[in-house]
Amino acid sequence: MEGFDRAAPQGVGGVKVAGNYAADILPNTLNKQKGYPISLYLDSKTQSYIEEFSTSNFFGVKDDGKTYVTPESAAVLPSITNKSLMALATAAGLTVEQRAVPVDELNEFTEVIEIHSPINPMYTVLYVQFVVRSTELSLCENFCESL
Repeated sequence: MEGFDRAAPQGVGGVKVAGNYAADILPNTLNKQKGYPISLYLDSKTQSYIEEFSTSNFFGVKDDGKTYVTPESAAVLPSITNKSLMALATAAGLTVEQRAVPVDELNEFTEVIEIHSPINPMYTVLYVQFVVRSTELSLCENFCESL
């Protein structure tokens, strides 16, 4: 979501407090008016790393179909669902990477998933010049069935 931040550096983004959701009311409303169901936020300091969706964690599956990637940031709320999905991915033989995820890397994902309960596959992710279109979300569907 360009022009807005979800959490401040050294703020309380990594804990579940009402203030973290309040900061998303205006940007989320603006995006919904444009037809987008949810906003994808970047880090507040550099605007170059994926943090999470407005109300949920992010994970992507790389083009190789064998790598599960999710952001690691103090501003991202820890998720038991994401931890469970990482365990399922590891058990399925995928490489799990929890690390800083540059926004440029969006072009390298075949699947992008919004993690909360329930898990929502994102069939199209738009972020300025990056567009991820998933026609097949096999890993996501398999993981959802396993949970």
